[in-house]
Amino acid sequence: MNCIIKKALSASLCAAMVLSFAACGEEKGKAEETASSIKGASEIPEKSPENITDREIYTANSVSSLLSVYNSIRITCEYDGLSVIKYIFNKNGKPVFIEDNQQSEETREVRFWYNGFNFSLEGDRVKVNFSLEDLPDTNSDFPFEYMISDNVTGEVVGYIGESDGCYEFSVTGRDEEIHYAENHFFDKKTGAVKKSICSYDGKELSRTYFDYDTPVAYASVLDGWDRKLKEVTVIAVISEGYAESVVTKKYYIPAGWEMLPYSYEEAEVYLDEGMTKPYRYPGDGVDYTIYVTNIMG
Repeated sequence: MNCIIKKALSASLCAAMVLSFAACGEEKGKAEETASSIKGASEIPEKSPENITDREIYTANSVSSLLSVYNSIRITCEYDGLSVIKYIFNKNGKPVFIEDNQQSEETREVRFWYNGFNFSLEGDRVKVNFSLEDLPDTNSDFPFEYMISDNVTGEVVGYIGESDGCYEFSVTGRDEEIHYAENHFFDKKTGAVKKSICSYDGKELSRTYFDYDTPVAYASVLDGWDRKLKEVTVIAVISEGYAESVVTKKYYIPAGWEMLPYSYEEAEVYLDEGMTKPYRYPGDGVDYTIYVTNIMG
């Protein structure tokens, strides 16, 4: 996701930013009152914005922290004449990521991440996508750590000033060969990032806008997790050179969803152990086993 937006934060550090920002013009008592309203707030020394470090900026904007304050995060990325909208929110205590990528008026791709699964809308069905060599891990962590990009190695963070209720920081590289610069704007009262501008060699590449507590498009796609789930067993037979391995995993997904490897992979899918019966969707609410292999018969 490069210069656009990546990832997320931690509740105690978000509270730290609240205290830090409040110290630059608000009364101490009001700052403490604001911080105490945030879950997991911890006591740390107050700072003026000029003394806030790059790591504090990144860690103060984590998904876990923001979702302890807001019900949802909407991220709008604008670049090359395109607009990509992303949503992050919690469902059943677990974070959800949705990316609505409209490549053109005719082409639209909506991708999701939840509960260790990658899935997408394909027609009237949701398809759970996986890699043949890397079957899904339903215990995997949320894949985005920070809400703001930290892809500039050897960052130098500089406090620019304040405008429109935000503090502005610039992130640039120490190395002369690094030409990226990122300007981030943080809400003075909450410390939450509101806007990021990425440029290269002085030319603006992208703008990213962050909104909170907004409606989430496609949230209803996940309603199937609230009803009875079906069991899908995946048996992957993988050939790597002269070696062959067999991996078996069981998954529980919504009754109307389908589970298949990425379409671009050279893999074949069958419904029987002998791999003579080509795959065909068994139907909604049906428990089934699929055999996936990269050994072409």
